[in-house]
Amino acid sequence: MRPRRAVDNASYAARDAVGGVLGLLQTVGTELVATIDGVSMTPTIAPGVRVRLRRADGNTLRSGDVVAFEYNGRLLAHRIVRIGRTRASRRHLLTRGDAMLLHDVPVRLDSVIGIVTAQQIAGNWVALGRAGGGTFKQAISGMFTAVVGGIFELSPTVAARLTRWTARVCAWTASRRATLGQTRAPARPAGQ
Repeated sequence: MRPRRAVDNASYAARDAVGGVLGLLQTVGTELVATIDGVSMTPTIAPGVRVRLRRADGNTLRSGDVVAFEYNGRLLAHRIVRIGRTRASRRHLLTRGDAMLLHDVPVRLDSVIGIVTAQQIAGNWVALGRAGGGTFKQAISGMFTAVVGGIFELSPTVAARLTRWTARVCAWTASRRATLGQTRAPARPAGQ
């Protein structure tokens, strides 16, 4: 057995801490308050905002709910875009941050800490709103979710691989465009 490196120990400690929060919420059965960092849920949840989490189980979750879950030792809060319905997928969810194009790899239900019920804005608790709709980005994201969602129902593992591969391709494409100095397609001159 090889010794763990310092980075591994920090990762295990973070994972244990998030697991402890999950255990506390399940034991106490009340709401908890957590701070959410990152931009993946903007504009619904701004970075650094405090949110309330209510305990949830697989029977109380609905598509459109924002859930907090543990992923690689980190606490994430993203919106449910699909709940597994088949024998293969019923213990999983597909989630996505409101500001993201691609959804996350499938999330196991036992990783869900709770439903985000409210956020603190200017000292007041405000109920979380529904996701906005109608943008081109959301339409593309919905198409990707529909395709991967079908695969997800058959095999969450294969859906996770496809999601990771797609994310790598998108990152590679963005890096190539940045290397070439092209961030957008060139504008056409008027009259062409």
